[in-house]
Amino acid sequence: MFKYFKLFGLHCKLAAMSAAIYRINFILMVIQNILNAMLGFICMEFIYGQIDSIAGWNKHEMLILVCTSQIVGYIFWSIIRPNQDRFLNGIADGRFDRIILKPLNLMFQINIGSIDTSCLFSITALVTILFVQIGYLGTQIGIIQVLLYIVFVVNGVMVMTGFRILVHSLAFRFIRVDGLDNICGMVEDISSKPKEIFSNKYVRNLFVFILPTIPMVNAPTAVLLQKCSIFEMFCYLGVGIVFSVLAVIALRLGMRRYNSASS
Repeated sequence: MFKYFKLFGLHCKLAAMSAAIYRINFILMVIQNILNAMLGFICMEFIYGQIDSIAGWNKHEMLILVCTSQIVGYIFWSIIRPNQDRFLNGIADGRFDRIILKPLNLMFQINIGSIDTSCLFSITALVTILFVQIGYLGTQIGIIQVLLYIVFVVNGVMVMTGFRILVHSLAFRFIRVDGLDNICGMVEDISSKPKEIFSNKYVRNLFVFILPTIPMVNAPTAVLLQKCSIFEMFCYLGVGIVFSVLAVIALRLGMRRYNSASS
């Protein structure tokens, strides 16, 4: 286990060195990421200029939800997404051989490697906005809630990672599944909406256990704002574990169908 933390540290070091070499590009990418995030906040400002709440969520609560959506998304896009793209393309062009030949855990290699430092650094701006919005709420946020928030943010990234691997594992059979990537994006977009908009409990359960949008973003936000019961917390954590296990199973089954580029 220690060697994987060491490898992750080395990847972070290499990413930092690359950012230092191409400083202007790094700064421009950070600005672009922050501007993209700000569009969501500006949109919320326009919406709440006409109404007081959406599904029981006031403006500051909704901005915390949007901010959390960006944080979870940026963590995924900066650390995991570049490597999942390499995995997906590697199945089609044979470069996946290089991954399976290395004496490292397959799941680690698929998800960890290249790191987008500009995207990762942009999270600092989002965290600042998050604290500002919490201040506007005027409610006491304890250290326990903050720690639980971090746990559920990590769980949200795990759910997003597991769900995408399940979808991408279809490439072992169909080679090209680029079109499904847009479906994943649509599912993740839904995660930035309050779960209360799904008034039908069956539809809400669908977006918890089948298309797990609610555990991705709603869960950490609801925990932070004390809008989540203990039972719901365990359900969301369970979804993270289940999708991680299913991702491992999907990879193992997919490997049976994989034809090496050298075969």
